[in-house]
Amino acid sequence: MPAKKITQGYFTASKPPFRKQFTDINDILVKKSLGQFTDLIYTEKELGTTANEVLQAHAGILAENKFVYAVCVPKPEYVGITSVVLKAEPAKSISRTKDFLEIPAGAGLLCLDLDGKHGTEIEKYNQLLGIMPEFRDVAALIMPSSSARVCKVGSREPYKRSCHIYIVISDRSKTIQIKELIVRRARKVNLSVAKVNKAGQVIAEDFIDDSLFTASSIISDIEPIVSAGCELF
Repeated sequence: MPAKKITQGYFTASKPPFRKQFTDINDILVKKSLGQFTDLIYTEKELGTTANEVLQAHAGILAENKFVYAVCVPKPEYVGITSVVLKAEPAKSISRTKDFLEIPAGAGLLCLDLDGKHGTEIEKYNQLLGIMPEFRDVAALIMPSSSARVCKVGSREPYKRSCHIYIVISDRSKTIQIKELIVRRARKVNLSVAKVNKAGQVIAEDFIDDSLFTASSIISDIEPIVSAGCELF
């Protein structure tokens, strides 16, 4: 019997543009979201059977500049919905919250959003391998975040040095446990710094973006729009 293909969920905007825009205001790069946090359509795509096939197919989908990786997907009873919105108002729509979305079980992609002001994508990946030797023999796709692709004209210093690392795991339902393990290990070697956010929650700062693992989170690898004073890095 042939191996079962791995399926991955994605979001796309019902009304483009579906990008981030950067503007230089008084020598400060300012980020603005265009559409991607409002009305989204969920879709699933078959990627392949091996890790290399899955990552190659995923990279091709991201290159279309209209799809974003879905951390959480509609629960089975909501698969037939037409869109995902911040607030469930229209008929046949659900809100992007844990009441309607969940991290699925089964093989699929794990995305890690590595933050911090210093270090290249490869340097950050090597830091990850330093605390997660379990990933050393695992195929990975490394993508600069939208923020890491923009700089002020002539500066060659990106708005933010962050990247998204995609790895195929056997059970995506273990995503939170993997995240918590990375955070604990990163803190032990001072790669992450604990801080309290506005909601009073303790989160990790500088190395791994904790918000990635929430139902409302959107992780965009789409090439951003740059206005006067900015250019692609």
